Amino acid sequence: MKRLFPFIICLMGMLSLAGCAKDEVVTTGTIVGLVSDYANANRPISGATVTLNGKGLTKTTGSDGRFEFADVDPGTYTLTASADGYATDSKQVTLVANQTVNCDFQLAKASSNVEITPLTLAFGTDNDQLTFTIKNNNSTALPYTITGYPAYITVTPTSATVAGKGTQTVTVRVNRDVITKDISTSLTVNIGSDSYTVAISIGYSNLTSKITLSESVLDFGQNYKELQFAIKNVGTAGNITWTIDQPTEACLSVSPIQGTTEMGKESKVTVKLDRTKMDDNLQTFITVKAAGGSTSVQVLATKDGSQGGNTGGDDNPGGGTDPDGGENIVRNALYAYFPFNDDSNDVTETALIPSVSKVSYVESFNGSKALKIPADGSFIIPEGFIDQKNTSICFWAKDLFDGHVFHVVTTGSYNTGFSLAVTDGHLKFVRDPYYSMYRWGEFSSFINSTLEGWHHIAIVSVGKNKKLYVDGILSDQQIENNVDIHTGYKFVIGRSLEHPNLNATTIIMDNLRVYKYRAITADEVKEIYNYEK
Repeated sequence: MKRLFPFIICLMGMLSLAGCAKDEVVTTGTIVGLVSDYANANRPISGATVTLNGKGLTKTTGSDGRFEFADVDPGTYTLTASADGYATDSKQVTLVANQTVNCDFQLAKASSNVEITPLTLAFGTDNDQLTFTIKNNNSTALPYTITGYPAYITVTPTSATVAGKGTQTVTVRVNRDVITKDISTSLTVNIGSDSYTVAISIGYSNLTSKITLSESVLDFGQNYKELQFAIKNVGTAGNITWTIDQPTEACLSVSPIQGTTEMGKESKVTVKLDRTKMDDNLQTFITVKAAGGSTSVQVLATKDGSQGGNTGGDDNPGGGTDPDGGENIVRNALYAYFPFNDDSNDVTETALIPSVSKVSYVESFNGSKALKIPADGSFIIPEGFIDQKNTSICFWAKDLFDGHVFHVVTTGSYNTGFSLAVTDGHLKFVRDPYYSMYRWGEFSSFINSTLEGWHHIAIVSVGKNKKLYVDGILSDQQIENNVDIHTGYKFVIGRSLEHPNLNATTIIMDNLRVYKYRAITADEVKEIYNYEK
């Protein structure tokens, strides 16, 4: 008995501890539901597919039409149910830990005239662009529209007509710059007398590789022989390894041409100029390549001492600096100037009065106030002063995302005189009214390195010739094959354009200048930029 006593005491202690243990905390929940026929709710649909968007999970219903998703983390989810011969349906549910939520579907018979493929777009954490197709099985054409999607999604085209027995491909893009969590959403295709839901799931990942440069321009002028810029690792994915191609110009050398920069740190790069090897004024780019993308710094140097900048009086094309120290630098033919310093007034003698909707004022690049136009707002100048053969428009903008920026409305048959937009992260300016409305895709976008943060943008157009200046430097120039001029009667910043399917986006703008009948020079663009920055 003495030998058993210690064992009994130990066993009693273990039982006591077990009795004191806390109940296990349940941190997940369950989603259950029934998929049945819309016309006969008592008839379950066997073999239906139910997708839990955002998780990539699917279930197939049995003969009882029921499905279940167990051990699901709390949150809001979109479920999509589909079955052969039925129209797809989607519903949203909110799941709480340690609870079971019910989500039933009653599917209506699908029209055999239309097929949407696929009915779920899963972007994951990497894809920015996916497509789906609309197939018209009917012999007659069917018009469609796409609605019900959030502002961070761009759809192209949003409306069109699918030919009889034809197929239309629709592109869906995601602006990941505003995505901060996993998202489940959808869009609706309205075609003929039917509507179809395309479910969309977007995975969020805050692990990004990203580099920026401390300088956008290295200007050696007439005297400098050595300048530096910094490569900054502003991502969240750890160290970034980068490389630089040695310039093809014999007068330039770069060191180092490769390296690794820690997260949150920067690396210095030295650029040396051998003026004895210069044949002419220098204008080139140095490109830094890394996993987070490529970006460039422009290199400028003057050989013969010629300097830009025109500071003459009203008799010279430059217009010069306002002798009173006012805002109207480069004032010759300056038709309108909007500083947007907490108001929307034009400060030139023209004193144009704009019509504004839902705008606000935010901090600008220079400590003053800038104009913010939301996607559902607009800034309309009731004058067609832009639609001339020679056009110059310059302004500061912050974080331009894909979508419509501005356009001029004309009295011509095409309505839109010209359009400026951002497509795939690049500025695109189409001058001719016909091409602006119907053949937008035939022209390429300008080549510009970045639209993040504040930048000074100048669009200068002389007939078919179009030039883009970013931060005072010529970034790209293009030629259109035709320019047809119509009389304009208003200038619209913001809103969407039905043609060429340019969606609205938030625009933050400051110091808008418009020149009538005149294309300002490269020196004048630089002068404006240096004065305002």
